[in-house]
Amino acid sequence: MRRGLPTLFGLLVIFIVLAILVVIQEPRNPSAIQPTAQPTDQTNQGFGDNRVYIGLDASAIQAIRLLDPNSGQSVTFARNPIRLWTLPFIEGVSLDQTAMQDIERTLVIMPYAHQFIPEAQRLTEYGFLSDGRHYFSVLFTMDDGTTHTISIGNPTEFNGRAVYYAVVDEREEMYLIYREPIDFLTQQFLKPPIVS
Repeated sequence: MRRGLPTLFGLLVIFIVLAILVVIQEPRNPSAIQPTAQPTDQTNQGFGDNRVYIGLDASAIQAIRLLDPNSGQSVTFARNPIRLWTLPFIEGVSLDQTAMQDIERTLVIMPYAHQFIPEAQRLTEYGFLSDGRHYFSVLFTMDDGTTHTISIGNPTEFNGRAVYYAVVDEREEMYLIYREPIDFLTQQFLKPPIVS
């Protein structure tokens, strides 16, 4: 028992020396921590000015269908006669109208990073299979009966940003649509904005 006492005393001395060194050590330079800049009125959206649909009016969208072409499951939102968003195939539920406005704005803004003419032999690489299957579809109808379709293929990267390959309506160009709006829409498909 006495042999352990000098060892314990030695550890205590080392601890005290280390504690003194920590206390007398110079404090960090306070200028290394910078204050957070105050927010400005300007926002940096992070997307370019390229929009899939130019001049699209959110208030003219009559119905929206989010579709998983692999399973065939879909969610359809439609405006009722007083212009509120509803789930037409499910009775007795209400939708969060603010969330539906976010969905509308997503369709109106729908930013893309790049467009190009695709090579037919590479469509499978882009995520569009010969049987018509692909990752996700967004279909919407306007008040005048015009129908729009955005078919989403595989994810990829363009200039360091995550994007999806996309076919829009019957256009011959392939679009690289930013991933964030598509991920937002797929979340609305998986969990529609039902409030009651």
